[in-house]
Amino acid sequence: MFVLFSLLMAISIYMLLRGTSFAWEIGKSGERFAFAFTSMLIFLLLILYWFMRHLWRLWQFYTANREILFINEATLIVRRPLSIFGITDAYDMRQVKPLFYEPKHNGAGFYYGSQPILIGLNLGEAILNELIEYVNGRFFPNYDDYDEDE
Repeated sequence: MFVLFSLLMAISIYMLLRGTSFAWEIGKSGERFAFAFTSMLIFLLLILYWFMRHLWRLWQFYTANREILFINEATLIVRRPLSIFGITDAYDMRQVKPLFYEPKHNGAGFYYGSQPILIGLNLGEAILNELIEYVNGRFFPNYDDYDEDE
């Protein structure tokens, strides 16, 4: 997956740079179709930029080899440090459900509303259980395993 995402990132960056320079050349050409063509090209470049932002987040997710959890009463923050451009996700603790073990992906997870979020992938099972017990005991003290309706 990492190679595929890296290849897609390289191609997307090339397309964005080349498309921007081409739009600049067409816009300065003075032809009668320049405004319409440049406008369409800029629209396509905006779509490509949106795609690249999504691809960049996925690339960082597969590249980051660690995560840092910041948890307080109001917010749960998952930081995946990757150079200076690491992705950070913040979740409102009112919508976060207690952590659980996810055997399929060998990681921990929690539900944010109804959306499952995975963290700590490929950690050892003992470390994951310790993390889950600590976080659930500290931030979800009234949580009971048998009350879960999922």
